[in-house]
Amino acid sequence: PVGFGFHFAKGESAPQSDEIIKINYKGHVKFIEDWDPDYVKIMSDGFFNYPGFPEETVKTAADLKKIKSGKPETLKWIDDQVAHVKNITSKYGKDIVTIYNVFSPASYLFIGIDGFNIDCITRLYKEDAEALKAALLTISEDINLLAAKVIKEGGADGIYFSEIGRAHV
Repeated sequence: PVGFGFHFAKGESAPQSDEIIKINYKGHVKFIEDWDPDYVKIMSDGFFNYPGFPEETVKTAADLKKIKSGKPETLKWIDDQVAHVKNITSKYGKDIVTIYNVFSPASYLFIGIDGFNIDCITRLYKEDAEALKAALLTISEDINLLAAKVIKEGGADGIYFSEIGRAHV
């Protein structure tokens, strides 16, 4: 089996917008039609910014306690991703295997907190390991819901669980 995943939207880490989602969709369609892959990793360009963070920048372990799952904007973020996946799987899901790109809780910390890196994780762990653990578990609640919904409602065959960090980007 042959397949690839590409970032089709420049500035894929930019906040969610109709334009980025449209570029992402069109990129997938062109790729699938040009290459006829056996599987495709549906990219989450435009959805990299987890909306469960507090409005103020997270700087301390105490700030991690302000991360909340299940917020209305987070549920919309999930539903918008399900719709994105469904747009692609409804067109190609019977012909190819579709796998959706989902990030780990630590990846969302790396992406969502300015200046965040591996040293920050270490500092927050030393400051309050339980607060860091609770924040990661909180984010994972929404990721679990996202993964279930993109498969059950979006029609994806599975997820690609991605781990990234600014420490090695």
